[in-house]
Amino acid sequence: MNTSPEAQAFIKSGIPVPAHETLNSDNIESVREQALETYQAGINYATESYVGKMTTTNLGGVECMEILPCKLNQHLSNTVLLYFFGGGFIQGSPEEDLAISGYISRELGIRVIAPYYRRSPEFGFPYAIEDGIAVYRTLCSDQSVNRMLIAGESAGGNLTLGILLRALKQDLPMPRACALMSPWCDLAHSGDSEKSNNGRDPTLTLEYVENAAQLYAGEYPQKDWEVSPLNANFDSRFPATIITTGTRDLLMSQSVRLAAKLRKAEINVDLRVWEEMWHVFEFYPHIPEGHRSLSEICQFLESHLQ
Repeated sequence: MNTSPEAQAFIKSGIPVPAHETLNSDNIESVREQALETYQAGINYATESYVGKMTTTNLGGVECMEILPCKLNQHLSNTVLLYFFGGGFIQGSPEEDLAISGYISRELGIRVIAPYYRRSPEFGFPYAIEDGIAVYRTLCSDQSVNRMLIAGESAGGNLTLGILLRALKQDLPMPRACALMSPWCDLAHSGDSEKSNNGRDPTLTLEYVENAAQLYAGEYPQKDWEVSPLNANFDSRFPATIITTGTRDLLMSQSVRLAAKLRKAEINVDLRVWEEMWHVFEFYPHIPEGHRSLSEICQFLESHLQ
């Protein structure tokens, strides 16, 4: 087995975040605070290693983090990456995802916009989607932006898919390319890995995602494409997409099924399944496989900017 020692150690230890208790409006804030504290070292590393400057801006009435690299690629000065963080729609933030968004910003030398979309249970479906499409529409009308990329991990992958599907219905332009890391695109969890990898993924349990899905969807049907974009109808106008997952990922089946559906719609899709990796393994800066996957994602995105 060629799994790195760092990854093997992570698989044994998992993450010490008490996020697997039943979540509700009474305890969600403490869970968010504990997660932020746990990930603070990774935030600090990403800030020091990847980011040139971070500011906040308002786009379409939504507060966003704006990330600039230390060295802007002058050939891509009019390019922006719209990035959506994960966390089951109930936790997470642009800060916590800097290990991914900051890395892409540095490697491509481009500006990144990461919205602080509204989270559950305070704001369930469709508030996060509404925030995302408002930012997307604003970027589409920005004369200083003529090339856009879009990306998201887990719940952020769900948002990415949902926003692009809505953008197509509204006849908005598509980005040059899309990157999805372990996208949570089926909130009904109807695949195989949600069962077979429950207990094998060191970061995620079926109990947790079912709890998060209920908090987000509420009374809205979880199988509806607006909540679970895996069930949407795609067509060839959808941008070229790279999808990454791992053989331990609780949601691996969702990535595999999504890739098959995109291919059937004649969309350029690149599915990469990493041996022994777990849900959004790119999130952890000390895991070598995560760095290699992010490097491949950057190569894919850059190849579609030419």
